[in-house]
Amino acid sequence: MNKLSRRQLNEKNFHDRWAKSIFEKDLFYKESFESPTAIENQFILSKIGSLKGKFILDLGCGIGDASIYFAKKGAFVKAVDISPQMIALVKKFSSRVNVANKIDALVMAAENLSFKSSEFDVVYGNGVLHHVNLIKSSREIKRVLKKGGLGFFIEPLSYNPVIEFYRKIAKRVRTKDEKPLTLKDIKWFCNLFPVSSHYEFHFLTLVIFIWFFIGKRISPNQERYWKKILKEGNKYQKVFNLLNKLDYVLLKYLPFLRRFCWITVIAVQK
Repeated sequence: MNKLSRRQLNEKNFHDRWAKSIFEKDLFYKESFESPTAIENQFILSKIGSLKGKFILDLGCGIGDASIYFAKKGAFVKAVDISPQMIALVKKFSSRVNVANKIDALVMAAENLSFKSSEFDVVYGNGVLHHVNLIKSSREIKRVLKKGGLGFFIEPLSYNPVIEFYRKIAKRVRTKDEKPLTLKDIKWFCNLFPVSSHYEFHFLTLVIFIWFFIGKRISPNQERYWKKILKEGNKYQKVFNLLNKLDYVLLKYLPFLRRFCWITVIAVQK
């Protein structure tokens, strides 16, 4: 890996430290895609179709939840992350669940991918673009995608006051350089590709986050809310489904509210 920039070094060090606090019980690859609350990943799966035999790049893979899920479904995965400690966990966990032969875990920066051009059917990233140099990383993503290949990126938006409050409190569990995406960022990224769109999720469903903070008094510095809502998806299924249905109606008829959602899923095709 080339010499890291200050921002990249900060990201590496933060995620190396985080990796040291992670154990096998923290792996929840199935829930990340099949929990009742995993609506972003379920949406992405509906767009990809069958994963069997596909070559997928999991960009900023973390501990490898997505990589393992894709491999379990028959894909061949290159899992990359700037953190060597995270990559060590991917290798460890993928071996434990018997998919190490389908996952190649590599230390790599998103801004400088060492893959051949047009190598992947799919590039997937969950919470990655807002941690990296968007311009450099986007060009690399486009380069490594095959013609007709698909890219899907789950990213936080920068406009919701509830999430902004959460981020200001949860300083210990996020890096100081990360920056949620703006509509301008999304438009620039989408314009790189001949086919692109973005879909927003989580407006009223954020009430559950407020409940975690006010009702259950869970510190966002002690537990990541986004992980909790996935791990305990069955527990919150009824209320989540109701709020999600209301979100669908609100966002359909009041589209200006989309910018105030927590998450956008950017979908592109080369």
